[in-house]
Amino acid sequence: VNAHNVVAELRGSTRPEEVIVVGGHLDSWDLASGATDNGLGAFSILDLARALVASGQRPARTIRFVLFMGEEQGLLGSRALVAHYAQHRQLEHIACMINLDMSGNPRGFGVGGPAGWRPLMDDLCTRIAAVDSSVFKGEVREELWLHSDHQPFLMAGVPVLYPLSDLGKHVYACYHSSCDDIHLVDPKAMVNNVRSTGMLLLGLANAPALPGHFTREELRTRLVDAGLEGPLRIGGDWPF
Repeated sequence: VNAHNVVAELRGSTRPEEVIVVGGHLDSWDLASGATDNGLGAFSILDLARALVASGQRPARTIRFVLFMGEEQGLLGSRALVAHYAQHRQLEHIACMINLDMSGNPRGFGVGGPAGWRPLMDDLCTRIAAVDSSVFKGEVREELWLHSDHQPFLMAGVPVLYPLSDLGKHVYACYHSSCDDIHLVDPKAMVNNVRSTGMLLLGLANAPALPGHFTREELRTRLVDAGLEGPLRIGGDWPF
């Protein structure tokens, strides 16, 4: 069957050619409704778009909201979108990608990017925590991982960001199972996801400058140091 990504954007006011992608997958396993994997992330993206438009903010850079299809079948939607960007020479305009997959109540953000991204994230997360530290603690981690929609972007050298969340054992016990249903969703988790990610988005979109992409050798070194060469080779995704 054919399936489709859902894409919308808030066009930048002064740097529209520079794009920040915020995405998460719309599909789920068919054993249940996929409420936390990834209804929670998907609805957060919809609410991010709603909230940013309602706020009247006109960020300098373009923010592109993407609901990916086919993540559970092998990152099909995100692979297709990255391939489309590469074919049309648009990848160089993607400043970074933020992935919302089973994310809620962020205490900080993880970042996978070359030099310059960690200091920027330290600064932005400190500023977010100063606004609202009830849940968000300003934590920043540099950690690479795989098997979600950020992976194709990462493998193309695009810096990737993601909320640091802990939804609780009761949620993870229902991962990919018949109990991943609406009773697991705490609405506050989505609200906090939107608040923290929304502030991060505006901070990135309005920053005077953003660090660049990985070079090929930088990416290879980071993947090897993270112990990801083996899993990528097994999956047929090792490009070096």
